[in-house]
Amino acid sequence: MTMYYHMYGPSIGKLQVFTRKEVYGRISFLWSRTRDIGNYFARARIQLPASSDAVQVRLPVSQPSGLVSYNL
Repeated sequence: MTMYYHMYGPSIGKLQVFTRKEVYGRISFLWSRTRDIGNYFARARIQLPASSDAVQVRLPVSQPSGLVSYNL
């Protein structure tokens, strides 16, 4: 999977990528970034698990205040 992300400013928290194969299945951690990288969009190439089935990708974003959002 290739995605672009923007993490800039003093209140940057953490961006993570998780996957799971079933709605209530085990969640697997794949990737994380945790700092201001500058005022630009960075590209991340993340290897998804090999599967012939559909895989759900979850992208929780946390801020230093503790707020967690799934809205990207």
